[in-house]
Amino acid sequence: MIVHAKGRETLFFRSYLHTARDAEDFVNLVPRGGIQMSFASETLWFPLETTRGCVQEPASYVVLDILTPKPLDAAQLPKAFRQEKTGQMPYRGETYTVTRVTAKLAAKQKWPDLNLKP
Repeated sequence: MIVHAKGRETLFFRSYLHTARDAEDFVNLVPRGGIQMSFASETLWFPLETTRGCVQEPASYVVLDILTPKPLDAAQLPKAFRQEKTGQMPYRGETYTVTRVTAKLAAKQKWPDLNLKP
């Protein structure tokens, strides 16, 4: 989840990893918790380098829930990304527009970080 408001971004990062030798020999790694970081930012940023690392599958599936004070302009999403759903959500006493964005990114490729105008 990404929350962007008042020139600040809070990123809640949690990764689920799946590795497989074949359809019968596989492991799912679903760690508890995640990482939260907050920093000043005029843009809505998400690092896509994480989709390249240890991924043995043919693709990484990225699902982001993005909270912004105003609706996100989906036209600025890179081609690999698409807007799935939108709605309203309370967070820390304020109501945000939430936009779910997804992508299927081919593994072992360098993808530029997601960097949008909120």
